[in-house]
Amino acid sequence: MSGRSAAAHPAVEINYTAERVLRALEVIALRPSTAPAVADVIGVHPRTARRILRTLAKERYVEQRPRCGRRTHAYEPTVRLLAMAAQLASRLELVQDASAARKNSGKRPA
Repeated sequence: MSGRSAAAHPAVEINYTAERVLRALEVIALRPSTAPAVADVIGVHPRTARRILRTLAKERYVEQRPRCGRRTHAYEPTVRLLAMAAQLASRLELVQDASAARKNSGKRPA
């Protein structure tokens, strides 16, 4: 048995790679960003951010766009993220409640 205490092993393990990927997506969703800018926000080395962004680009969640007059590229979200959001929105209670309220506001009392 290892000398580590039970407190050293949290009950729920965290996948830091997945966490970084999701945080990178959040950054890109808010505004087009370069790999170094994403790295600063998510707290990783720029090479790590570049690998994450290249993987997201390969899977078509983001796309790389040249920046006018600069050597660096900005990454932007693609329609694939919008499609995922649209699928989710229809299932969210808040959206369903708003839709029902909108339908009810169109009805006039008798």
